[in-house]
Amino acid sequence: MRCQVLTSILLFVVAATALKRRANLQTCPLLAKQYPSPVGLTEDPIFKAAIASLDATLDGGANVVPYNETNFSLGIFNPSTDGFVYQYHHSDAALAASSYGTKSIDGDSIYRVGSISKLLTMYIFLLAADGDRYFNTPVLELVPELKQLASDGWNPETPDFDDITIGDLAGQMAGLARDFYINGIATGSPIFPIAYTPVYSNEAFALIGVALSHLVGRSFEAVFNETLRSTLSLSNTYFTVPSDIGQGVIPGTPLSTGFDGDLGVFSPAGGFFSSLNDFACLGKAILNSTFLSKAHTRRWFKPTSFVEDLAQGVGRPWEIFRRQVNGHTVDLYTKAGDIAAYSSFFALVPTYDIGITLMTAWDPAGTSGGAVRNQLPNQLFNALLPALDDIAKRQAMTNFAGQYMNPQTNSSITIGTDANPALKITAWNFNGVDIFNNVLGLLAPDLDLRILPNELYQERKVGFTSYYQSAAPPPANGTWYLQCSGWIDVDELTVGNLPLGQLVFTMGENGKAMSVESRALRQVLIRQG
Repeated sequence: MRCQVLTSILLFVVAATALKRRANLQTCPLLAKQYPSPVGLTEDPIFKAAIASLDATLDGGANVVPYNETNFSLGIFNPSTDGFVYQYHHSDAALAASSYGTKSIDGDSIYRVGSISKLLTMYIFLLAADGDRYFNTPVLELVPELKQLASDGWNPETPDFDDITIGDLAGQMAGLARDFYINGIATGSPIFPIAYTPVYSNEAFALIGVALSHLVGRSFEAVFNETLRSTLSLSNTYFTVPSDIGQGVIPGTPLSTGFDGDLGVFSPAGGFFSSLNDFACLGKAILNSTFLSKAHTRRWFKPTSFVEDLAQGVGRPWEIFRRQVNGHTVDLYTKAGDIAAYSSFFALVPTYDIGITLMTAWDPAGTSGGAVRNQLPNQLFNALLPALDDIAKRQAMTNFAGQYMNPQTNSSITIGTDANPALKITAWNFNGVDIFNNVLGLLAPDLDLRILPNELYQERKVGFTSYYQSAAPPPANGTWYLQCSGWIDVDELTVGNLPLGQLVFTMGENGKAMSVESRALRQVLIRQG
């Protein structure tokens, strides 16, 4: 009897220890969408709750510095929804007292956007110059006027225009000074060597404007009007000061606020004007790859360099921030802009197919400055990102999770979720063979098999790519090498040259999966229930 009791206790301790060990195991999600992008946000209760909280914050701050001294327009949009999924406008006493511009702010009200102009300049370049094909072209080839400034040999006091490329300029990696006029570059020494470290440069985007003008044989302003204003129908977006400032947000005079000012050759770096509605159109076009190929868009989103902060990077000319959301990394592609009494912020989050625009203007005699632009994005992302991730996960469960079967061949696959990101395969049988345990399970102990949307299919087909990892305890403090290397083994097993873990779902009219095809195993399984 005593032996039986001890044996029972021992088995219990072993089982409890195993469960505790498994509970402490973790995996590293791949850098990708964990679920298909959420849709129907305006009707979703989670999104409604997040927006209600945001509304309460903004309404509550209307009489508090800096919000009461700032005019601003905020819009949240995604391509699957007409207009905005949320917008908010606020005007202050200075605007009400102004003799210039609008008294009632809406989506068509016009602000200066400052250095967000750089982002528009790169989009114009991509549209007008056949995507990124010229990114590796030395700027000297497109701006021959620079040849007189090029040095015959090594000269640390002269920029090396023989090697500075369009991509270097766009990615803030040219080592150029922040501000020099084109005809004054010869007097400006480089700050760092090319591709050494990112250095913010307005001069770089002035050069990009000149380069594009030479490339297409028209003024940059003409290309601006042909692409943004015409192709995208951005009727409230301007290269220079609008001739009619009636829609301008001017909480003072055009002179005191800086609304009235032409930056000349520096306009591509910071001189543009636009509205909330126009930026929603622009953001949707970028996210949808409406006028660029999807490959060009994805390459444009990639960083060109890290910065000193581990959670930040630099793009062309994206200011990239990285956030942890429910256990996985989400990249925020942003661009901020400041000029005189105007501060703006633009962000795209491809993970959730959503964008945010914030435009602000303040009375230069006040004290708020650009504080709203600096504070509000943090509040927005803290509220929105977890909500969007929860919505995406819940929709993925509804649309894809469950058991899929082919009784005639004794084949099935079971898909679900747990506390970790992405849909998870928990069981998989093919012709009576346990694929999950007897094939994939041989690769590693504590196998974790998940699938990610791969965006390779269209219309009623939705593709997923699998990746597996051996779950492991969290790394010890100070351990960093090869902690997250799941990308090395993505779909390494193939059958007939097709990845074993690639699954293609056929969707019904209601947006829910009806069946799944294992392309490698040449079988279609029907969703049950």
